[in-house]
Amino acid sequence: TTNKNSGKNLACMKLPLDMASKIIGTDMEISNYILADRNTPSITSNCVYRTKGSKGTPSRTISIIYRKYTSSDSAQKSIDNFAKNNKSEDVNGSFDKGYYIDRSNQLTARKGDIVVTITITREKENQPKSKDISLKVANEVLKDN
Repeated sequence: TTNKNSGKNLACMKLPLDMASKIIGTDMEISNYILADRNTPSITSNCVYRTKGSKGTPSRTISIIYRKYTSSDSAQKSIDNFAKNNKSEDVNGSFDKGYYIDRSNQLTARKGDIVVTITITREKENQPKSKDISLKVANEVLKDN
């Protein structure tokens, strides 16, 4: 996936649009506003997906922040600070460590030196739970790391 400002966008590449649509259960599109990847002091990339609007259907968004740290130790410190500063619960997936905050519908997970933060719009009636979607997205984004 490309960004007019910077070329390739790592976070969007880690979760292809068709996979985002499959996970959330409806057609998605990538937001028009994607910030350029930042490479210093470490790689930071973000991508936002949203459901294609159809009248009467509640919209959902998936926001991914992808960060590559200089080491797995520095990545672990980052995720530990996240957990300490928020009322979070431990979650398991295809990553080393993960925490979910129900209040903000946000999951932060680490695999090696990569940390991803996934935020999903809270579910409406008959929609998949935000936590379940967050776990599927984190597993997909981190599977090749």
